[in-house]
Amino acid sequence: GADLVVELPVTTALSSAEGFASGAVAVLSRLERTVVITSHDLYLTAECAHRILFIKDGGISWQWEGEGMDVERLQAAYREFA
Repeated sequence: GADLVVELPVTTALSSAEGFASGAVAVLSRLERTVVITSHDLYLTAECAHRILFIKDGGISWQWEGEGMDVERLQAAYREFA
C-alpha cells in the first residue's frame, strides 16, 4: 500500500517537469514532510531547498541550511566540493 497520497493542483500536475517537482515539494512542505531530492540542477536546488548537502566519496563534503540560496554561491560551492 501507499505510505502517502497527495493530491496536486491540476496546474501543477499538468506543468513541466520542473513545475511538477516544485509544486510537489511545496505541497509536501506545507504538510511538514521531509522531501529528499537528488539533483545536479543547481537553479532548481537554489530555488527549492532549505538544506543542501554535497556528498563526495561517501561523506558530506559541504552543507548549507537556510532560506534564499544564491545560485552563484551554490555553483561556486559545487565546483569546489562536489
